[in-house]
Amino acid sequence: MDIGKAIELAKVIYKNGRTLKIKTFAELIDMKETGGSFNIKVNTLLKYGLIEKEGDEICRQKRKEIE
Repeated sequence: MDIGKAIELAKVIYKNGRTLKIKTFAELIDMKETGGSFNIKVNTLLKYGLIEKEGDEICRQKRKEIE
């Protein structure tokens, strides 16, 4: 996934609160939280530093803001 698509996914999190349950994020983007494609997307967002993962929650990356 390129950075542009990653930013679009991160905006879903940013627009729905500071922290989301992973299940909620999956539902917002019409995916299953246990699916391989969903896990790749989450890991890509982590790799780009757009989100942080804490247990069963993901949150906005604290040092970056996306408008």
